Amino acid sequence: MVYGHLPSRLIPATFIVPIIAAKMHNQRMLAFLSGVLLFTGLLGTSLSSSYFILVFLILTGMGAGTTFSLAMMFFVLRTRTVTESAQLSGMAQSVGYLIAATGPILLGTVAQWTNGWTVPT
Repeated sequence: MVYGHLPSRLIPATFIVPIIAAKMHNQRMLAFLSGVLLFTGLLGTSLSSSYFILVFLILTGMGAGTTFSLAMMFFVLRTRTVTESAQLSGMAQSVGYLIAATGPILLGTVAQWTNGWTVPT
């Protein structure tokens, strides 16, 4: 098995899941399954031995890809017009990035107060 070509084999899940989601009336099961893939992959990556790390990395990649593509698809599925979709996407991503940008600042502040990175990590 050539590991250099592995990511290209994971890409189809990222493209197929939104197509499946568009045909479904309720996408909760897809969202749940992609979350389970991501969680299982991350947990397995942090707890596994070197023999199974590749399996858990594949699960993490599939979970992250499908979760992100579903999140982007929800903007389209939950609106009626292109303008509504653009407005919802812009608002959600702006708020999301604003929240994400505070994380490093807060962790850096905690590290500075505690004189180390043990507490923030």
